Amino acid sequence: MRRFLWCAISLAALVGCGSPPNTGPKLPGERGGSLSVAPVADDRFAETVKDLLASEPRSEARRVLLAQTMSRQLVRAAAHFTGNAPDRGLASVTGAFALASVSEIDAASLGPAAKGALAGAAKELSNRGDEGAAFAAYAMLARLSTEGDRKEIEAHLEAIGRWIKDLRAGSAPMAGVQLAKNAAVARAVLEPSDVALAEAAARTTEWFERALELRSKYRSAQVLRSLNRRDQEEAILAHAALRSAPIVLAALYLRHGDAKGASQALEKVRARELVPQLAAAVDGAKTASAERWLELLRALQPEEREEVDASLQTLLRVAQFRVAAEAYRLDPTSVDAAGDLALALVDFDMLEAAPAVVVEAVRVHPEPRTIAAALALSMQAMMKASDGDGARRVFRAAGGLLAIADGAKAKIQPSPASVRALMGEIELRDGHVAEARELLHRAASVEPTGPVSATLARIARSEGKTDDALRHIDDATRSPEGQRSPALRGEILLMKSDIQRERGQDAAARATLGDALRGLAEARKATTDDARARVERTLAKVLDRFGAGQKARQALERAFDAAPRDKQEASATLLTMASRALRELDLAAARDDLRRGVAADLPAEDIVYLALWVRIVERHRKVSADPVAERAMTGIKDDGRWTSRLAAFGTGKIGVSELTQSARTPAQRTEALFYGAMEQRILGDQKGAEATLQKVVQSSGGIELMEVTIARELLAGARAALGGPVPDVGLP
Repeated sequence: MRRFLWCAISLAALVGCGSPPNTGPKLPGERGGSLSVAPVADDRFAETVKDLLASEPRSEARRVLLAQTMSRQLVRAAAHFTGNAPDRGLASVTGAFALASVSEIDAASLGPAAKGALAGAAKELSNRGDEGAAFAAYAMLARLSTEGDRKEIEAHLEAIGRWIKDLRAGSAPMAGVQLAKNAAVARAVLEPSDVALAEAAARTTEWFERALELRSKYRSAQVLRSLNRRDQEEAILAHAALRSAPIVLAALYLRHGDAKGASQALEKVRARELVPQLAAAVDGAKTASAERWLELLRALQPEEREEVDASLQTLLRVAQFRVAAEAYRLDPTSVDAAGDLALALVDFDMLEAAPAVVVEAVRVHPEPRTIAAALALSMQAMMKASDGDGARRVFRAAGGLLAIADGAKAKIQPSPASVRALMGEIELRDGHVAEARELLHRAASVEPTGPVSATLARIARSEGKTDDALRHIDDATRSPEGQRSPALRGEILLMKSDIQRERGQDAAARATLGDALRGLAEARKATTDDARARVERTLAKVLDRFGAGQKARQALERAFDAAPRDKQEASATLLTMASRALRELDLAAARDDLRRGVAADLPAEDIVYLALWVRIVERHRKVSADPVAERAMTGIKDDGRWTSRLAAFGTGKIGVSELTQSARTPAQRTEALFYGAMEQRILGDQKGAEATLQKVVQSSGGIELMEVTIARELLAGARAALGGPVPDVGLP
């Protein structure tokens, strides 16, 4: 016999503030029979979410689609937690359960990854102090766990109850009631059970009624002025509660798409006059009309000047999602309904579903502004995806939008070419050169831009097609972006100079390099901090080509100083500095770059390279390991992802062959090849290392990799620099 059922546990009972009547709630899956289905395949996720959102409430079709969708979303959530991406993990878990209404889900239908996802969510929510949501996650986790595991989870639940009880006991009455309300509401947002909903409604009603009492008690200004500080704070909380409590009550039911329940809740506490617009919108939504539900959605959105309590933010996000979903179900051709729903899907990490739900509305309303907004949303979702596969799924789901945009006569911005160019850059990042080339060529054929031409030049150069590369370079130089962005122009001219040098055209290469130097030196005076960081990095590379190593280092220092709080710029600068240290086997510089990266709190995806390069230089120099580098790499959890595999290689846990076997993309295989060459150099096999570095440079999978640049410069040796003197352009 099961001792513990999450649906029967009352958070209020644990904290000693009363419990709502038990109306006989059943554990999802114990009502209507258990439903066990496999998670929908990744490539079917977008269409399945779309079908789910269009399905009839409480229908068997919805039940199956909900199980397929939630189980896949929880697979992704578990992967995010394992991959050290807790924000996306929580977004995925919240999104998964936001799809379900009271008693709609089945324990079996949550899928094989539910335990991992809920365990990750419970831990992260506890760490963040969100005790109510943590309670919900632990309670649902307990239902999925074995008897042995359940004991530990019960201990967590009891600890949460004690913590809230103690906190309430030490608070003033109004503050204590608010704490209990916050915890119950946070639980009800995540947990789609009738017990969680009833408890949250009861605690919110208690909060509201306490606020009414205090309003009556402290109605006059004279009384308010005579209060002590604690009572004044109570009065302030009561005033805020009178504004927020009716919204919370309505949102608790709208979180389940229940307009009737929201109306009854407002009527029960006689709060309709406090929120007349919301009350009217709730009543209007009892009618099956998309426009009425959109009016309700607008009524739920706080005024711009209004500060939303943190405890209310997540509830509002989920309630707005469900209201937008109902408006979409009633009319999927509504631009407002589809657009608001798509934004919420991105927010809840159902990225590829976002373009899928707006296609029909855009097809019916193909105005340029509507198309542009849909394409911008698709690009946002592509950029939010943490991996190439995720971005590809979004891009495929946006295929219908691209077809509509391609047929539009008016100019659209962002354009379909912009979307294809972005996908091309993502493909190139993963080392899929053929796919990248096709996308970039298609983008450039209708909308040539400087960045796209520059990328095509890099591809052509890597393939040995230097004539094509120079043609693309000329296109990039003449482009508006090439004229407008000094950093882009400098990068383009640097590539042109390198090609000229490799062809033996030293005089032309020097002239091109001088042109780049003059433009960058002038740009230093006029650019903003983040733009100046990129200018200084490019300037450092140009100075290196002139053989002015000291001036190049100074430029990199200026780049770092220009944008110290911009992690993206700091990362780009430190990796550039560290690559020079690796190339020159400068141990002091490599260690200093790593320490700066740690101090700047760069992500593990960047720190691992700084630490790995330190370790390579240490092994070359035959010195003991730097504890900072060791800690940086051992602190990265080995979850099978590429970052953790590099860390394992850096600490000696795996060798080159295991690293190579772990590579999943062409770019990762090129990286593994490079580190194999570094291993050969350390072991004294210079001839073998040179041959491997040649393979790195010739690899089609590493055009965007810094390792390829390092390999090319190591192979060139002294020939990489044209030598001085450096033209006098007024550099410090």
